[in-house]
Amino acid sequence: MFLKVVRLLLIRGINFEKSQDNTKQRIKSRFKSFQHQKIGEKVTEVLEYNPGNIFVKRTICRQYILWETEKIIIPNLSSLPISKGNAGASLLAYLLVSKYVDHLPFDRLRKILMHCGILISKSTINRWFNKSIALLELLHQEFEKQMLQTD
Repeated sequence: MFLKVVRLLLIRGINFEKSQDNTKQRIKSRFKSFQHQKIGEKVTEVLEYNPGNIFVKRTICRQYILWETEKIIIPNLSSLPISKGNAGASLLAYLLVSKYVDHLPFDRLRKILMHCGILISKSTINRWFNKSIALLELLHQEFEKQMLQTD
């Protein structure tokens, strides 16, 4: 489904923010005497939200092989709030604030996102919302534990 959304975003002119890793510079500084070659790259695309602007953040991580040691170097990817998800923290925060502070139902949120050029199913928004609440529940439990320990 995400590929369909990305194609739709390209058609409607949604902004893409590109960020690339500095793997090549790290390899050169760390393994100066080794010969290396790029063997691939992993592209991660995440929906992010700025007030009034939804965009796709595309991160490209290059993979290299060191010929002398036959070691493959893969950089660490930045973690997402929802594993194997494509929603960034800013979009999830927008959904939570819209639901609890602005009291918007999911149907209205879907229509707002459609006006921005993004088609997301109601079940996807529900899943993102439930997983975000589960993350916040862990945070709440930790705050509660720290509050009870202090006098």
